[in-house]
Amino acid sequence: MLRQIDRPPLQVMINATIVEVTLNDSLRYGVQVFLKGKRFSGGFVNATEIPLAPSVPGLNFIVGSLADPKVVLDALADVTEVKVVSSPSVVVVDNQPALLKVGDEVPISTQQATILENPTAPIVSSIRFRDTGVILKVIPRVNSTGLVTMDIEQEISAVVNQATGPTLTPTISQRQIASTISVYSGQMVVLGGLISEQRNNDKGGVPILNQIPILGDIVGSTNKGLKRTELIVFIRPQVIRDSRDARDVAEELRSRLKSMAPSPSTGAARRSQSTGGKDPAPPTNPR
Repeated sequence: MLRQIDRPPLQVMINATIVEVTLNDSLRYGVQVFLKGKRFSGGFVNATEIPLAPSVPGLNFIVGSLADPKVVLDALADVTEVKVVSSPSVVVVDNQPALLKVGDEVPISTQQATILENPTAPIVSSIRFRDTGVILKVIPRVNSTGLVTMDIEQEISAVVNQATGPTLTPTISQRQIASTISVYSGQMVVLGGLISEQRNNDKGGVPILNQIPILGDIVGSTNKGLKRTELIVFIRPQVIRDSRDARDVAEELRSRLKSMAPSPSTGAARRSQSTGGKDPAPPTNPR
């Protein structure tokens, strides 16, 4: 009974793989027309001010002078693809909580106060910090058959729009998964996934001409946008029972780091030192 009690506790290494792909595809084109005469002036202008102005950035074709154009044709196509791959790993003792944070602390203003009787008094702000980045919280429990039950909270957050001015109120994009799963040691499972697609189609033009199929797309302004986001989170636990398993886990993590892998010249130098600077003898034929 004492030998069964006096055993080292099991440990679990949690490997999480986060893959996020964002695709932005936008297209803008249109025609700006403004004609001026002695007694009349008018036209179709995409901008808020008159006279016409080319759209920057983009492709512009101007009829007339650059300072005072009569017709402007503009077009812009923008394609942006962002891929984020993160693979956090953490080792924790059985039935104990673990926390892994990789990111930044963002200051956020919660309240402001000043003295009303004194208009020149400074404004006192209360600031709290919000953790952003990759945050992994897990509590594993291992049974005798190697089944690992985990309470997992996975969060991926980032600052979308940085706050400007005296008030600190940034916009933070957050993707969070909280779940309880059971999986055997060494088996990978999908914790969650999200696929979202957003399409925008804005069109402006002359009231009657914009109904014509081809002419309505040319005379006026057309903005088309597409945003697609795919997010998938994988979890793989691995039970560490003894020192051999711990060494295998360390070698697996070290093999992922290309900078720590021995170079061919280093391996050749080590073989040369082991053979006293001589080439090793070729293997003999067993026959």
